[in-house]
Amino acid sequence: MKEKMDLFSERKGAKMHSKVSFLLKDYYEEERKLLSEMFEGFVDRDHKIVNQFQETFHSTFWEIYLYSLLKKCNFEIDWTHEHPDFIITAPDKFYIEAVTSNKRFNKEHDYRHDRGGVWEITKGYKDPEDYNFLMRESISRNYYKIRDKIKCYNDKYKQNDWFDENLPYIVALGSYCQENYGREYIFPLLALLYGQYYLPSQSGFSEGDYVYRLEEDGADEKEKIPLGIFYSDEYADVSAIIYSSTVSLGKLSALCSSNKKIVHVWYDGDSEEPFKITSDQKEKLTDGLFVFHNPFAKTPLSKSIFEYENICQFFDGEDGVLKSKSPHAHLVGRAVFGTEDKYHPKNLDKLHIINMGELSLVNKLKVEADYNYNYYIRNSERFIVEKKKSEMNARNEKVINKSKSKSKSKKNDMQKKSRRKNR
Repeated sequence: MKEKMDLFSERKGAKMHSKVSFLLKDYYEEERKLLSEMFEGFVDRDHKIVNQFQETFHSTFWEIYLYSLLKKCNFEIDWTHEHPDFIITAPDKFYIEAVTSNKRFNKEHDYRHDRGGVWEITKGYKDPEDYNFLMRESISRNYYKIRDKIKCYNDKYKQNDWFDENLPYIVALGSYCQENYGREYIFPLLALLYGQYYLPSQSGFSEGDYVYRLEEDGADEKEKIPLGIFYSDEYADVSAIIYSSTVSLGKLSALCSSNKKIVHVWYDGDSEEPFKITSDQKEKLTDGLFVFHNPFAKTPLSKSIFEYENICQFFDGEDGVLKSKSPHAHLVGRAVFGTEDKYHPKNLDKLHIINMGELSLVNKLKVEADYNYNYYIRNSERFIVEKKKSEMNARNEKVINKSKSKSKSKKNDMQKKSRRKNR
């Protein structure tokens, strides 16, 4: 019989992560309830899950998210073995090992920096120095975690008599590796796994073999981090990587019918405006989740397994070119904010002022995000030429319409004169 566990049970004198402290506030009641529902049925095989959740948060939070995803996809889980984290037995058989990449030295994220976390998502990829740091830090932190899980596979999991090496082995990677993890999107993984390094200023990709690991102050270290690791035999045992950098408290708020305001950044590949900014679009559990298939895996993962809702999958096409399959636009990131005690009796007489302030902030966030994410495409020579052509065509269309209108008016006048003469 599955044990009923409470993620938020009080442990006197125990260490508590800042995000758990947030969730314990009345302001996060809906999010707390949703997370408890997502956790329902989870089997605590090592009897540490509640302690780990309250003390370190991210790794357990990521596991709970994956568990709720697997439930939603109607997969059956075998809990009889301690590792890998999820042993899927039906309708398909495969293994999932969950891992998170965290900030250096496992530091907690600081939500008081700059103008506050809500503005981080608006930065986009306009600043080359900022983008360079974002990419290199993410690539290196995620690389170490994938490498560690290959070592676990070879040194630990394969040594068990019950373990079937012929089943797909998936590493599920949740990225929390830096202060600004919410806007990494897919770019670090495309570089790390396939060697495709995105350059915002060129709105395209370049191929690379490695990047230098960064020191904490941003200086180069001597260590080279390889790119395109899926093309190395060393990683052939990894069938695919499940990845997200958007599974945070904001994900819970976005899934709740809460009173918080949410600004989303989406990528849809539109050549003129690839990044879309919205404040009224409903988010799903699978938004912001990606599956990267290893084209040289010993045991490939069938693409049909995760053909569910909004999961985007990357894979090599028959022509060897990297392709993606997605039901709609990809979630890049989100900003979530609200006013605590908004509906407290003492605030009811100024509710309209609070609402106006929140709406104003939403609009400012949207404008700044739109400008920074689409900056290079809108300032590219091709875009400017196309824009001028479009404006010229619009002007010509107006001239033609005016000409047609004048001609039609002239014709009507002539017909009227003709009718008067015939009377």
